[in-house]
Amino acid sequence: MVAESFELLQVCVRMCEPSSAAAQRTVAVLLPCLLEKGIMSNVSEVRALSIQTLVKISKSAGTRLKPHAPRLIPALLESLTVLEPQVLNYLSLRATDQEKCLQHLDVSVLGQLVPRLCDLLKGAVGLGTKGACASVIVSLTVQCPQDLTPYSGKLMSALLNGLNDRSSVVQKSFAFALGHVVRTAKDSSVEKLLTKLCTWYLEKEEPIYKSSCALTVHAIGHYSPDVLKNHAEQALPLAFLGMHEALDEEQGENGDSTLWTEVWQDNVPGSFGGIRLYMQELIAITQKALQSQSWKMKAQGAAAMASIAKQQTGSLVAPHLGMVLSALLQGLAGRTWSGKEELLKAIGSVVSACSGELKKSVPGQPNIIEIIELVLKECHKENLRYKIAALKCAADVLQATQEDRFQELAGILILLIKKNSPTSAHTQKNKEDDDDDLDEKEKELQMESLLCAFESLGKAWPKSPATQGKDMEYK
Repeated sequence: MVAESFELLQVCVRMCEPSSAAAQRTVAVLLPCLLEKGIMSNVSEVRALSIQTLVKISKSAGTRLKPHAPRLIPALLESLTVLEPQVLNYLSLRATDQEKCLQHLDVSVLGQLVPRLCDLLKGAVGLGTKGACASVIVSLTVQCPQDLTPYSGKLMSALLNGLNDRSSVVQKSFAFALGHVVRTAKDSSVEKLLTKLCTWYLEKEEPIYKSSCALTVHAIGHYSPDVLKNHAEQALPLAFLGMHEALDEEQGENGDSTLWTEVWQDNVPGSFGGIRLYMQELIAITQKALQSQSWKMKAQGAAAMASIAKQQTGSLVAPHLGMVLSALLQGLAGRTWSGKEELLKAIGSVVSACSGELKKSVPGQPNIIEIIELVLKECHKENLRYKIAALKCAADVLQATQEDRFQELAGILILLIKKNSPTSAHTQKNKEDDDDDLDEKEKELQMESLLCAFESLGKAWPKSPATQGKDMEYK
């Protein structure tokens, strides 16, 4: 029985060859039978034989397959969900032969095929089907890029919907496909895609959204670099923010921040030049991050903003100086959160390097008095680690600008010294029933606060003899 089936297979394949007079009719009769009954049969031998026949027909029938492609390709893709491993292995070995039928596709066929592919992308259950769909789409971008342009938007939308699949394999496959499809898409479709990714990155807290954004933008930069360059004002600020994401201990060097860093470094003329080139866009996206409801995103925005300030320190002039300082000072508003101290460090660095420029009156640029008032306000916060950062910033600002606010700052510093001196700490510890669990980190923080206080007193020491001669008493 097997021998007879094999002989029949060979005859059918030969009849489908272009040289055969009955090729078109044979393909039209065979394909529905194989697709509807053969590969969906409950008998494993029948399924295997049907798959082999379809693959061989795909190789030999050539252009005769074109009218049937909208049925053939989705059926083969859908069957991957239910096929047993040995058949899947066979298909993977003959993948090149299968793809031969794609080279005969054009706009007349794509109109029917693309909606079927989109349905599979959205509704398929099996990993094999989803991954193969992505692979077929990539092949289409190579075989018929111009014909695919009218349908690229639909494909991008379907891929985007499945980009957050729980399977990392599917997620990477869809990102890989998007990286190719953008090459055939309209500019407006690419803009919508990047806008959506930016919104996800800023607003969604789930890690899967963060990773899907990184994978997709990285794929676009790798496989369609010209597209990324044409939309650099959207993509690169997002990459800059993404590269300041704290590394996940489990991800290590393979984390999302590594992908973002590659995108940034591959598309800017050096970090300094890149920041200067996209200054407005970078400040805009970091401000959005600072306004996020997520404390983690706030901290990431602060780190990115601090990086902008540090990279440009010493070369900032109007209007960029005003833009950077305004953004940093606006970020200080509200309660204390982990990572907020990065803003203070950046303010101290910028003012120290640009004190001369800040003495000029420039519209839209904060003046020295405004900066000092806002920084001194932060010095009154209770969180000790944040307070230390605020005091260091205040001392640096006063030293650089030569402003005399010693009396106000000294009042805060003397209280800090009294509260965290070894004697005071020892007394407080005894009051807590000999609790010897005052951990080393807390002791180190107390010592750091004392060092900060004495250093800040020296930096803020006034040049004015009148202030120096005042009899100051602090309780």
